[in-house]
Amino acid sequence: MKGFFYGNYIIKIILNYKVTEVFFIEKISLEMSIFVFY
Repeated sequence: MKGFFYGNYIIKIILNYKVTEVFFIEKISLEMSIFVFY
């Protein structure tokens, strides 16, 4: 599991900043939708 975490960390560094930002925004919206369901 630790290798999987470091792999994602390296991928985030390699990816474009805007791509990472969009992924972060989608993650926040997903968490907000989960809060709405609760």
